[in-house]
Amino acid sequence: MSVNLPDQFPVPGRDDLRSGDLLFPKQPEKSIVAALPDLVMNFEKGGGDEGRNTLRLDQLLASQAPQDRALQTYMALLQGRMVRAFGAELGAAMQALTLPWVLDLYRVLLGEVMDQAMPDVKDFNFSFGHVAMLFEETGEWFVMEAGCTDYSHYRVSIAPYWDAEDAIRPKGQKRSWALRRADLGQSVWTARHQEFTPEKLPLVLAECKNWLGVPYGILEPGMMTNPDRIYCSELIQRGFDQAQLAINQNQNWTWLLARLASSGATVATSPLKDVWGLLALRFPLLSPAMVYDGPLMTQPFKPRDADGAELEYMR
Repeated sequence: MSVNLPDQFPVPGRDDLRSGDLLFPKQPEKSIVAALPDLVMNFEKGGGDEGRNTLRLDQLLASQAPQDRALQTYMALLQGRMVRAFGAELGAAMQALTLPWVLDLYRVLLGEVMDQAMPDVKDFNFSFGHVAMLFEETGEWFVMEAGCTDYSHYRVSIAPYWDAEDAIRPKGQKRSWALRRADLGQSVWTARHQEFTPEKLPLVLAECKNWLGVPYGILEPGMMTNPDRIYCSELIQRGFDQAQLAINQNQNWTWLLARLASSGATVATSPLKDVWGLLALRFPLLSPAMVYDGPLMTQPFKPRDADGAELEYMR
């Protein structure tokens, strides 16, 4: 191999890599974080006293108090994302929620699933991350992804996994997927579907290539039913679906409410229940962490630390 990849990246010919393997890049020392700021932290900074605990979202947004400005910004951003994804009716319902319930809505929809909200529900994961697919074609290795990085131009794209000339290219000008990710300080974990065979690859690739050039988007109107936007794990699922390869149970918001109710979680009987009722069944979401943890997935490659110990894929 002409390019000397870091040890934290699998190398074709050296490591167990096959077409159809999925790549999960992230910085090894960091957990996956949600796409929006930590509203809980900002709420606490503003003073989570009893008065604020009973403050409704509409009252906060109308507040003229200087100490509310930062929290107003984040709450307005959260509400805007929800309205964009699910419609104005949801935005109106959110206005009547008190701040603690808005924060719980944020935790469940966009952030890490909190143990105190869902103590008994273990089979879903809404943490954000990234996933791409590796494949070999004409003797070379490529990566297919719906990316939100500058080199993918925020669209579905194909990049070489490695490029021999990257050895002399400066940082920021490399062409290969692996070395661009390495420049971001990332390592890579891989997952492999147990039922993936060489015969299935053309079916998966054909579907994924149909989406080439489509802009990246998550929390867009229609979620996975929006033909004008697509996100990383959605692209993988659409491709795998064409080859009848099940990844994981496809989550949707009303399914999640039912799971919460069966677990006895308080959120299912809270004022959030009215908000959940506005989230249509047609809005599924499949996170990269769910793909990685899928029941039919194996994990053939994990990066290692300086002592040679395998690093776990942190949530």
